[in-house]
Amino acid sequence: MIEIGAVGWDRADPFYPDDLPEDWRLAYYANTSAAVWVPAEAWLVETPPDTAVWREDVSEAFRFVVALDERHADSPGCTAIGQAVAALGEQLEAVVATAPVHAAVLGEAFTAIRVEPAAVWGGEAGQGAVARLARVSADRLGSPRAMREVLEAFVDAADGPRLYLFVDGPLDVLDDLRTLGRLMGVC
Repeated sequence: MIEIGAVGWDRADPFYPDDLPEDWRLAYYANTSAAVWVPAEAWLVETPPDTAVWREDVSEAFRFVVALDERHADSPGCTAIGQAVAALGEQLEAVVATAPVHAAVLGEAFTAIRVEPAAVWGGEAGQGAVARLARVSADRLGSPRAMREVLEAFVDAADGPRLYLFVDGPLDVLDDLRTLGRLMGVC
């Protein structure tokens, strides 16, 4: 079964009520989704996010997929980033990073599932790699037909008991994609 989630949650979006405080966005988002992709840009700040607060804002079943890149390995704060990622504990589903970046930021002993960036399915039918994570642009999901094609292609490329498809774009697309996936029997 595919879990549908978003790339990031912490942005102004019509999905959120106008009067919702910014620091409540993750909790609000987590009421409708089971996972989130934390983009590499989220870690490019002077002080890494307090991931212990993130864990308090979501249920124990909620999962985080963290993306890291070369900028993090070269960062003076890479140890703090590694500690923040590690603090996600069992709720950390995977780290999307190359082996050198993973080792530099998280250390060799860190046991989270590491996924090579090239193994993340990007929405193309016949993309070759067997995937358990997908990241697609909301621009590719402009109609029910387009959504169906993306879901079918991901199912064909997917492998694993827990599959995650993350949408990069407005959060209102998630409900439509999830509804269609349920009708198709893949969500």
